[in-house]
Amino acid sequence: MRKKKIFSDEKIDPSRFLGIERRSLSFPDFEKKEKGSFVSALKIFVPRPLMRALGRIRAYHIAIAGTALILALFFLWLFTSLIPSPFALVHPQSGSYVKGGKIAIVIKFKKPFKKETFNLWLDGKDVTGDVKFTEKEATLEIEVADGKHSLKASASDGILIKRKTSQWQFTVDSVPPELTIYSKKMSRKKSKLGDRLVVWFRGKTEINTSVRAGGKEVKVLKNGSFKGHLETGDGESFEITASDAAGNTSSSYILTQKPFQARGVHVSMFSAGNENAFKKILDLVENTELNCIQLDLKDEQGFIGARIDKGLPAKLGTFSEQYDLEKIVDMLRYRELYTICRIVVFKDPSLVKKRPDLGVRDKYGGLWQKGLWADPYSKEVWDYNISLAIAAARAGFNEIQFDYIRFPSDGDVTRCVYPHRDNRTQNEVIEGFISYARKRLAKYNAFTSVDLFGLTASHQGEMGIGQKIENIAKHVDYISPMVYPSHYHRGEYGLENPEENPYDTVYLSLKDFKKKTQNTTVKIRPWLQDFSLKTKYTADMVRKQINACYDLGIKEWLLWNPNSIYTRAALKESVRGRVKREKP
Repeated sequence: MRKKKIFSDEKIDPSRFLGIERRSLSFPDFEKKEKGSFVSALKIFVPRPLMRALGRIRAYHIAIAGTALILALFFLWLFTSLIPSPFALVHPQSGSYVKGGKIAIVIKFKKPFKKETFNLWLDGKDVTGDVKFTEKEATLEIEVADGKHSLKASASDGILIKRKTSQWQFTVDSVPPELTIYSKKMSRKKSKLGDRLVVWFRGKTEINTSVRAGGKEVKVLKNGSFKGHLETGDGESFEITASDAAGNTSSSYILTQKPFQARGVHVSMFSAGNENAFKKILDLVENTELNCIQLDLKDEQGFIGARIDKGLPAKLGTFSEQYDLEKIVDMLRYRELYTICRIVVFKDPSLVKKRPDLGVRDKYGGLWQKGLWADPYSKEVWDYNISLAIAAARAGFNEIQFDYIRFPSDGDVTRCVYPHRDNRTQNEVIEGFISYARKRLAKYNAFTSVDLFGLTASHQGEMGIGQKIENIAKHVDYISPMVYPSHYHRGEYGLENPEENPYDTVYLSLKDFKKKTQNTTVKIRPWLQDFSLKTKYTADMVRKQINACYDLGIKEWLLWNPNSIYTRAALKESVRGRVKREKP
């Protein structure tokens, strides 16, 4: 027979399972505890069924609910973090380096989005209002200073999560790496292709910088030093470049032309175009210690001495035909003379007359000093002069010499207005032109040089004209300081009258130039005075300047006379047929 079921309304006590001892209260005790308590107060406002339900809540109920809540929050966080970012690509990337100036911040999305849901912050500043949008891209172009910067972007994915935020950092760097070539040696090597020139070089750059020479990678040591070699042909040159993480590059050029100790004289275009005058100059060179001719292609008036068939000079017709450029170079090279082509750069009234928009203007109206100066900030002025330099290099000149590579100095320069001015300093403009010229001329294997004020190495510094020697020396092979004693004020270098003390004036000035250039590879070849102003210059005074050079270990020099008439007695006789000369 089946066992009889027994039904009971006895409640199961959870304390049996949880191991909790349950203390029972008698009816009077319960009433006493409940009276005046929060529970009794609560009964007034809470319905009795709800109170009964609350009365049934036990500790384990709270523990289970708390655990469930924690798990729910954890899985929500996990789910949210696993949702991929809506951004498909960002630039600049996190941890990257970018060039300075105006940079492009680009954020691409994986799918179309509503621009109203997008926000962008740069260094904590909301720049969303300047962002340009397309269907899947947000772009911002903005000027950013050098240094570390942070970006924060926020957008909605439109489905599961209201917004998704990403943050990253990048570094802006606008400074090209330092690059110095401090030694080079050349040797010849025979090959099936004929004699080849092997060029060995050593240099230094900044750490974490890559170097290439002639297009080939060069190993850079941890301290930034490097060395290497290349094979090349005669008359060729090659470029060495250093690149940093931001993509900034510095260049240096190695020419295979053999350095030459030039002792020369200035020849104006009009003297070169005058058969008798030029014959006298050649006779002087043939029979003295001279071995170099410096010939004007463009002078202080902006006159161009030879026909130019390309570039702006050809278009404007600013040239004359005092001499044939290629023929005169061939003749001088045939005589084994070193050839220097002089180009006056920014003092150019002829160019400004044809193109007033390229001239320095007066703040009170019109052109400053009636249009004597072209604007050094103008890239078109740069290219105008470099087109002349290229023509000279192609014709075969050994060296291109830039004169008046400076800002105006004579007159009230506070009235000068530069129409093409930007945020560069005067020093940066002059250095920029020389660097640009060097790069354009490098493939022609011609040396580059500049003429500088004699006092720019003194306590007066760059004199407000942009001629900072340390910057310029990095981009040229020769510096020619114009150390004419007549151009120094009384008391300069402690000399009562520098013009009457040619040896001391030249010696002390060149000593300053040697100090300024001691950590560079540039060579000093000064301009010396062979003309008279207040003091009549004699052969002895010219010779004392030459001796001052030799006493400082400077073995090369150039003589200046505006009329190209020189003091023969100041020079040592040297018959070309009897004395072997070094070929340029």
